[in-house]
Amino acid sequence: MHKLSLFSNKRCSFCSSRRIFLINAGMVGIGASLLSGFEITHVHASTNTSSLDGIIENDKSALGFLRTCIDKRFVAGSRMAFEQATQLKGTNYWHESYAGGSALPPPNTISEDYSVEHGATILGWQAHINGCGGQPGVSDQEITARLDSVIAEKVKKYPNLRHFRILASLNGIDIKEVFPS
Repeated sequence: MHKLSLFSNKRCSFCSSRRIFLINAGMVGIGASLLSGFEITHVHASTNTSSLDGIIENDKSALGFLRTCIDKRFVAGSRMAFEQATQLKGTNYWHESYAGGSALPPPNTISEDYSVEHGATILGWQAHINGCGGQPGVSDQEITARLDSVIAEKVKKYPNLRHFRILASLNGIDIKEVFPS
């Protein structure tokens, strides 16, 4: 179980729904599985008159792209790990999600190509073990090997960009930067 501290200076009420809390905490799009793999150790919220105007950041200093599996057990944690490792805000990267994640070659590369053409310099490639519905019957070891193989291809395709390998599991999120050989 990972520990996560959430802080918010946005208007927030603990009586609100979880979605409203996520919006007010500045985590739009993270989804309902935020709490599934994390123990919240500290939440601080202060009430003020600010609205949602400050959530969308226009900081273009760094942009990224993240491809994950659609499994709701791991999407939120993978996004948070990617954001922490890269220092990207959730509004500064494109996110694509499909069954099987980055351990399978994508049906097309339109999303990653688009993001790179529009300034993405940090790329995240995620898959998970512990039963992937997009890869039924495939062992954890094979999923890991497939992820590493796809990442090696992406590093060759985009050698001048930063790449992050993200392997999610019931034990947590393992993320590391991958460099060309």
